Amino acid sequence: MRGLAVRSRQAIRAHPWLAPLAAARQAAGPNQIRLMETALGMVDGLGLGIDGMLTMVGTVAAYVNGFVASELAEAEALRRTGLDLGQWMAMQVPYIQSVIQSGDYPLFTRMTVEGGRTYTDPEERFAYGLDRLLDGIAASL
Repeated sequence: MRGLAVRSRQAIRAHPWLAPLAAARQAAGPNQIRLMETALGMVDGLGLGIDGMLTMVGTVAAYVNGFVASELAEAEALRRTGLDLGQWMAMQVPYIQSVIQSGDYPLFTRMTVEGGRTYTDPEERFAYGLDRLLDGIAASL
């Protein structure tokens, strides 16, 4: 399942027009059927009924689709504004400082001050989330 998730992410990133298709209702064409057969074959034999197998495969696919949607949205924001994430965040500093100074949002403040130092690389973030998801699925078995 991990390998399939990684390859799916690579395919969608290489062909961004696939993103809305991957998340939408799809026709049962030969490629879609082959993909589903492969994915279900990976979880067959784990003691799950077909609905459990479909839920497991769908959960992993939803993670991949959601992660890639965020990556594509960030790429589009860069294209549209010309600002990378660091530059955009720098523009937000005055407002964020006023929010912190209000004292009304202690967890947001903590996130802003302490967060974002780990898993900043998209590959690391994707792998971390996918591994936690797959670990949780494995534990539920």
